[in-house]
Amino acid sequence: MSPTLGKRTAGLRSPGRILLVEDEPSLAAFATRSLNHAGYHVAGPFACEHDALLAAGRDKPDLALLDVCLRDGDGVHLAELLHRHWQVPVLFVSGSPQHAAEGASVAIGLLQKPYTLQSLVDSVRFCEACIRGEAASPPKTLMLFPGARRYRPRPGRCA
Repeated sequence: MSPTLGKRTAGLRSPGRILLVEDEPSLAAFATRSLNHAGYHVAGPFACEHDALLAAGRDKPDLALLDVCLRDGDGVHLAELLHRHWQVPVLFVSGSPQHAAEGASVAIGLLQKPYTLQSLVDSVRFCEACIRGEAASPPKTLMLFPGARRYRPRPGRCA
């Protein structure tokens, strides 16, 4: 774990701040309502890469939920920028698993569309546990990427 990430996640609030980047209005509204109902503070939803980057710099989210296919940009590129500049952990939420896999080195995993309210909340809770270094089992609907390993400070965690 990088020293910067360790400092950043040591004070992780639960439930935390979620940066939501989704350009499909109905899905953005569903995810926002679901996460707010579960007690999360949602920054967004944002439909474009530029607005999401501004919000990340301002709001310092604990986790970013990103669609990989955006109208004005690319969610994989956005994930790389969020990771590089602010060490924001990323969970892809997409119907394009092949495209999401291109960002496997910087994301915890993929929750494939369509998803349920429960699978969304369970996936976010799993990501929070990983970020805190706690033992957790991923929901069956969540595909883990190699990037999730950076949040496993001890063997056997988040597996």
